[in-house]
Amino acid sequence: MQRREASGKLMEIVNDFSDLFSTWDCYDEFTKRDTCILTMILVHTRQGNKITTSNISDLLGITKPAISQALKKLEQGGFVRRKVNNDDRRVVYVYLTKKGEQRLRKKDELFQSHIDDALSKMEDEEVNLLIKYADKFIKYAKGENL
Repeated sequence: MQRREASGKLMEIVNDFSDLFSTWDCYDEFTKRDTCILTMILVHTRQGNKITTSNISDLLGITKPAISQALKKLEQGGFVRRKVNNDDRRVVYVYLTKKGEQRLRKKDELFQSHIDDALSKMEDEEVNLLIKYADKFIKYAKGENL
């Protein structure tokens, strides 16, 4: 297979994965954007960092009004809470609630179940090769040397 053809095929695979994850997402009321926002909050807070609405907007490339609207819906659902910085009222920190953490955990478990099901249909050697080459590809795509 030529490199250009391989590149196109890989793009198809990435798009197929994205579509697949979207179908798995249909089990709850979250949009992809909601899931991205919740995941971003989780990652930052687990690293010991605070995250603001502006940070989320910048990191996801989504306008601040759109982020505020999404956060309002998530806050009304009890998945996040916002806290205004006492020293600078323009800064609003965002935190996951227990309910938000539980929902992300449930979504992860659902995804894991789908992945486990697909992998169970493959031979061990196929699974090992898939992991080996996917990991290698990601490292090269990030510019890392092996």
